[in-house]
Amino acid sequence: MKLVAIVSMLFLSVVTLVVGLRLLRVAQRTRQHPELLFGVAFVTGSLGTALGQFGQRALWTEPGPLATTANTLCFLLMALGSMALYVAVWRIYRPNLAWAKAVMLLGIATTLSAVVIRLASGELAAPVPGTIGLLVYLLSRLALFLWAAFEALRYYSLLRRRLALGLADPVAAGQILLWGVSASAMVLTMALAVFCMGVLQRHPIDMPLSLAVIVCAVLVAAASMWCAFFPPARLRNRILAHTTPV
Repeated sequence: MKLVAIVSMLFLSVVTLVVGLRLLRVAQRTRQHPELLFGVAFVTGSLGTALGQFGQRALWTEPGPLATTANTLCFLLMALGSMALYVAVWRIYRPNLAWAKAVMLLGIATTLSAVVIRLASGELAAPVPGTIGLLVYLLSRLALFLWAAFEALRYYSLLRRRLALGLADPVAAGQILLWGVSASAMVLTMALAVFCMGVLQRHPIDMPLSLAVIVCAVLVAAASMWCAFFPPARLRNRILAHTTPV
């Protein structure tokens, strides 16, 4: 079952990487910040996660200079992804509000503090669950996805009112809803990780219940993310078929 969890997390990383690369190609054409920020966030975050998971189990399995350097580089990529996503949520939903900018800056500062703690404490030499730096990072990720999910679902609720009047694109509304679902699934994953490592002092994949929940949440997050950013034609047609014109 642990293998299933690892494979599902790697699957999410692959999906996130592909979505990120496609968004960077879109950004190259449109020159728009949302696509660029999401692309950078997804590519760096997925590379850091996937390389870290695979490397710790197959390439640098023993503590040493190689393991410390590789773990550090992977974690820096993950941290960069988190910071880019904080900026993306701010720029897309509330770019003109001071409190939202403050939340974004606080999230970036928290992520950077996790980097400093992990580097200073040496915990990246041989990562273990429940260390201070890791918990700070997980809490920053939890806050990030809570914010992303809230903003996406709030915006979708506003679009539903416009949909009733025929003033909004139903496919775009569906995409925003799916991104909210994906972010919500990641909230569940991060919350379980924080609880298991911070309170129980155990890795969530070491316990059957949390393992099963994480596998399901990760698969939902991956499927929803793909459909949110690049909805298949069949999904588009289904959304349009269920939209009643006024």
